[in-house]
Amino acid sequence: MSELTKCNFCSLQAIRQKAREKKQRVVLRSGQGSLGGTDVYVIPRGVPLPKHIKAGTEKTEGDAFHQKYFVAWFMELTSHCFC
Repeated sequence: MSELTKCNFCSLQAIRQKAREKKQRVVLRSGQGSLGGTDVYVIPRGVPLPKHIKAGTEKTEGDAFHQKYFVAWFMELTSHCFC
């Protein structure tokens, strides 16, 4: 990783902070593509999660929910900072 690049943990913390400021919530979901990883969605409070997002069973890249609320994908998320 470059010295000028934030680690995935710190990037997720920044996403969460911005979401808190806007009174939104962050939802993490296992990536459904061949690479796996983790999909990150930022959703306004009160917007219900679709069943396929809750269950984590379907690929969602083409659906309207994914198009509207998807903000990031991480190959791996750690439990602490690696910057």
